[in-house]
Amino acid sequence: MKFIFPQNYKYNNKILGILDYSTAIFNLIWYLFIYFILNIFNFSIGCNIFLFIFFCFPIFLFSLFYCSTESILYIFFYMFIFLKNRKVYLYM
Repeated sequence: MKFIFPQNYKYNNKILGILDYSTAIFNLIWYLFIYFILNIFNFSIGCNIFLFIFFCFPIFLFSLFYCSTESILYIFFYMFIFLKNRKVYLYM
């Protein structure tokens, strides 16, 4: 069976059809960063698990549900530009 894709169709490679590779790499780097930061402090294992979930789960949910069409790096970049230039408003 042959599929015909239109010229304006944008094909993105995704892991399991859900996450972009750049978003998955960003998530992995964030998880490793939090893991190493938590290992520096001498907390109990239950506290480490709670803090790891507390810091990593919102980023995971944000990247899973909100960033389905665009990379999370671009979204953070756009948020940074917006916070830097607060005087830019949308006029209709």
